[in-house]
Amino acid sequence: MTGVAVQQTSVIQICSVAGVASRVMDPQIRVTMKRLVLLLSAVSVLGVLLSACDQNPAAPEPRAVALTEPALPYGKATRHGLFRHRGAGWVQDSAKTSTGKVIRGATLEFLENQNTDRIPLRNGVTFGYRYWLKFPPDQKQVSFKRVLVHPEMNLPDGTKVTRSERKLGKKTTHGIVTSIDAYALSEDYELVEGDWIFQLWYENKMLAEQKFTTYWPHREQAPAAPARPETGNQASGT
Repeated sequence: MTGVAVQQTSVIQICSVAGVASRVMDPQIRVTMKRLVLLLSAVSVLGVLLSACDQNPAAPEPRAVALTEPALPYGKATRHGLFRHRGAGWVQDSAKTSTGKVIRGATLEFLENQNTDRIPLRNGVTFGYRYWLKFPPDQKQVSFKRVLVHPEMNLPDGTKVTRSERKLGKKTTHGIVTSIDAYALSEDYELVEGDWIFQLWYENKMLAEQKFTTYWPHREQAPAAPARPETGNQASGT
C-alpha cells in the first residue's frame, strides 16, 4: 500500500499550503485554491480504490470437465420405426419366441426418414430398431439376451404369453456390434394393442431398450403399412 500512503501525504501537504495561502491571497484566489484542493482529494480517493482493486487475486479460470466413458459393455438404440422387406427370408421353428416361429435371412430397411414409436395394428407391419453395442476390444464374439415384453397374446393352442427371451450371438468389430431387432405382425392373434418393449441384456446389465405402442388404425389416422410376405412373425436383420 506504499502508493496509497504517498498520495494521502500529498493531499495533506496541499491542504497545509492552501491554508497558509488563504491568509495572504485575495478572496477570488482563495476560492480557486479550495476548488483545486477538493479536486485533488477526489483524485487521491479514486487512486486508493483502484490500487485496492489491483491487489485482489484474479478469478480462477474454469476447468475443463473430463468426460468418463461408461463401464463396458454398454449400448443404445440409434434408430427405430417401421421397416420394409427387401428379401423374404425363411421361416424357422423356434421355442424361444412367443409364437414358436422366427424369420431368418430377411433384409430390412427403414420405411420412413423419421423415427416413430407408434405402430398401426395391421397384418404385414414390421417394426423394430437398430442398436449399437460396445464391448471390450479383445472380445471378438459376444453373446447376449434379447427380451421382448408385449401385450397379452392368446395363441391357437390356448396359451397366453406376454414376453419372450432368446440368446443372440454376434461377431464384433473392435468390440462394436451394430444390428437390427424387429418384429413382424403376420398372425391375427399378434394384433394386440399396447406397449411393446425391446431389451438387450448382457449378464445382469441392460445394454439397450426401445419401446413401441401399437394401436388400431381405424381409431386414429395411421400411415399405410408396408407390404411383406405373409409367413413368419419375428424378423432379424443386419
